[in-house]
Amino acid sequence: MDLYQYYIYENADQRTKDWFLAGSPFPIIGIIICYLALVYYIVPRYMKNREAYQLKTFMGFYNLFQVLYCVFLIANLVKAGWRPYFFYRCVETDYSNEPKAMLMVETTWYLLMIKLFELLETVLFVLRKKQNQVSVLHVYHHISTFVIAYIYTKYIGGSMLTFSIVANCVVHIIMYSYYFMSAYDVPLFKFLVAKYKKYITKIQLIQFCLMMVNNLLGLNPRCNVSKPFLAMYIPNILILTYLFYDFYKKSYSKSKAAKRLAAGVSGSRRTHTHPHSIRMESNGTETVGESLQQQFDHWYTFLVEDLSDKRTAHLPFLHSPLWPLSVLSVYFLLVFYWIPHYMRDRKPYDLRKLMLAYNVFQVVVCYCLIRQLVRHGWTFRYLYTCELVDYSTSRDAIGFLHAAYLNYCVKTAELVETVLFALRKKRSQISFLHVYHHVFTYLLAWIFAKYVGGSMLTYTIIVNSLVHMCMYSYYLLAVIPNYVPFSLNKLKRYITALQIIQLVSILVNIMFAMRSSCAIPRTHILLYAPYMVVLISMFINFYMKTYSGITRALNVCYTDGGVVKKVK
Repeated sequence: MDLYQYYIYENADQRTKDWFLAGSPFPIIGIIICYLALVYYIVPRYMKNREAYQLKTFMGFYNLFQVLYCVFLIANLVKAGWRPYFFYRCVETDYSNEPKAMLMVETTWYLLMIKLFELLETVLFVLRKKQNQVSVLHVYHHISTFVIAYIYTKYIGGSMLTFSIVANCVVHIIMYSYYFMSAYDVPLFKFLVAKYKKYITKIQLIQFCLMMVNNLLGLNPRCNVSKPFLAMYIPNILILTYLFYDFYKKSYSKSKAAKRLAAGVSGSRRTHTHPHSIRMESNGTETVGESLQQQFDHWYTFLVEDLSDKRTAHLPFLHSPLWPLSVLSVYFLLVFYWIPHYMRDRKPYDLRKLMLAYNVFQVVVCYCLIRQLVRHGWTFRYLYTCELVDYSTSRDAIGFLHAAYLNYCVKTAELVETVLFALRKKRSQISFLHVYHHVFTYLLAWIFAKYVGGSMLTYTIIVNSLVHMCMYSYYLLAVIPNYVPFSLNKLKRYITALQIIQLVSILVNIMFAMRSSCAIPRTHILLYAPYMVVLISMFINFYMKTYSGITRALNVCYTDGGVVKKVK
């Protein structure tokens, strides 16, 4: 079975597969590329020696249209059966062709269309030479919501997650009403705009918090809401919450405004407020493309060089993020395109000897990781005690750093597992859980080695290595079942249970690290905590589906490196 065909067409909502822009992802990718080219290259070059367009009348109609369209979306959802309890109650998608179910999925397609139309906003900013509004927050927000609307229409088309659509529409009604009023010199409008300006961002932040609660409730293993979608959506909400909150602090802090005024910032062409949200002002001689290049250089230097652990400069593959991105690109191409095409008319490879060596390697290297950390001072108090990163060049500090780097190398090697599954035609094991787990642990291991390299968060390396020693020992025995005097099938559920216990204990460790009195790097925690929550939910969901009731007859162990057998 071709994996692309399965995930893009067979696994999609069959009701929407032939709808405009709801089929292949390539038109979506093409639209985003055109959007970025227009915003950062084509329109800026066109506008370089031209006066800014006013577009006041058009903007007025656009804002009014947005308000009416959002009312239309909410009305359609209510007609389709949406109720306020969708916020907290498990409501699954109705994939039937009943009128209400079809109206629900049609409304999600209407949402995709408005998110496509909203990309026009950025183009209008550039035509009006409002380059300062073409911020990272603005561009990321519009692209991510467009992509998520596509995924939602293609795969979900309903469920309790429609709460996000209603909440977003309510906020947009308020927001575009505000934009409409701010464009006209009417006393009442001016009063309302001045009084309620800062509440617009507050309302958006409240919206994100409510969406987060709704999505977290959807992670309930007993609720059949798409967990892969939540795995993508929850991190996006967290990123948007962070960016909007950062914008709110900078935009509405009186003390910061006073400092900027005192320093004469108003006469400056460039304002450095925060590396994530640098605003560029243009006097007409600098294009948005040139501004973007300066922003990119600043962000890259700050994020990749200034923030990184200087002790990692000599370690291979840690200097640039292009390395992990390149590795993952090759990984995806191998697993989902090259190997499936290569293996289409071939028999699966018998890789027992290679799997035997691989499992032995994993057990040995996990032992080495534990030994390395313990030798240099690690104890179980790292679970709950605030142990900060030692960025010195002492023997123990370098020992912790080398352990973090070795952990990154191990996670790189683990990507080979998926390739081996593809070569053995074990496509059922190349699940979303498997790919999501391996990709994100690889990325987080790279970030940890480059920026952290120590602290109480090394608890994750220890407990993960302990679990992997058990897990790969089991896989090792599964490769040679004839030499094992007992049945391995009964152990499978305990391997998964052990992984769940590991993930919960890691989350506890992260919670201890999030104490305000503990100065652990917050960026790593911000990335790691939601990943752990999603992963725990997915593993519990996998456990309940695999080891309960009828599904026990189809028992398959996650990342099973050996021979898969049915439970007797």
